[in-house]
Amino acid sequence: MYIVKKDEVFRVQSSQKGKYYEVSLKKNTCTCPNFIYRLKRKGDCKHIKAVKELHQNNAKDDFEKALEFIEEKKEVDSLEFMETFSEGILNELIEKGELIEKKGMVKKNI
Repeated sequence: MYIVKKDEVFRVQSSQKGKYYEVSLKKNTCTCPNFIYRLKRKGDCKHIKAVKELHQNNAKDDFEKALEFIEEKKEVDSLEFMETFSEGILNELIEKGELIEKKGMVKKNI
């Protein structure tokens, strides 16, 4: 499936060429007929599932890139890390025990 993000909405290509459905993860909605008429209250259509999978994979990639960044630099200023990635990724990796922060510096937890 071809997926493009535009602001808060994802455009997902239909099986018909040139036709797209709009998926909002924030609202958990899709404009496809299957979702509108059958699944609205019951679950996710294949378009929502595809966007969620893509979103999950991107998040995993961000965590892996963050860990590679730390491994390469050995130790990094926490502000530089947050500017490059995000405070949320930093906090989550610290909570998971992957990274430690001491005196404003971040490094891999050995």
